[in-house]
Amino acid sequence: MQMTNKSDLNSILSRKRWAQVARSFLTNSALFPFFNLIRVVSTAGLISYISDPPSYFSFLAAIVQSFLIGTRNLRGWQFLFANLVGPFLYTVADFIWEGWEFFHEPYHWVYWGFGLAMGVFEALRSIGNSKFHQPWTVAQSLVRTLLFPVVYFLSEMGIESDVNFSFSGWITYMVAPGHQFIFAVAILLGILLGIAEAQADEYAKLLRRAARQLKQYADWGLDPWSKKLFGTLINSI
Repeated sequence: MQMTNKSDLNSILSRKRWAQVARSFLTNSALFPFFNLIRVVSTAGLISYISDPPSYFSFLAAIVQSFLIGTRNLRGWQFLFANLVGPFLYTVADFIWEGWEFFHEPYHWVYWGFGLAMGVFEALRSIGNSKFHQPWTVAQSLVRTLLFPVVYFLSEMGIESDVNFSFSGWITYMVAPGHQFIFAVAILLGILLGIAEAQADEYAKLLRRAARQLKQYADWGLDPWSKKLFGTLINSI
């Protein structure tokens, strides 16, 4: 019986870790590489992307970062450093390939900015007061959705020679009604998705609180391995 419970416990822990790795990859670590893939393919073509080795570096770095975030029990400002692992590894690999030209590409700085913003807000969610958890969640969602108009700006910058990657260039870019629409929609989607995520987090907290209460009632009739398994089930919610 204990061997079966131990096997079930390890299975639950393993599934939870891989689910966290996948979530980190799809909603954080690989978001910029995917957006950049679309940018390059739409402006230079698929052949140009797949024939460029640095393109693969970004996804490999995202995998490493996702594995770190998903398998480690990070707390506080550890999230900041973990979210910079991907940009750092990509910078090292691409710098070896391209040299100092790496720092002349604006999208590399966007990658660092995205990782920095995601790391700061994740750290604030971890260490801040619980009443500020929802605003930081919405802020993280805004960072994700605002990445789209920024990368779209970069893609147009690669096509139009009169657009500069600068504050004045951004102001000129935003004069067009279509660009204003994209930016406004990105903000709206970020807020709505952030609110939905914050509400889902609150529901999960309520479920965990109810499950802990049930565990207190059931503890007297459970053997040690069952108690541990029940506790793991609560933490996996």
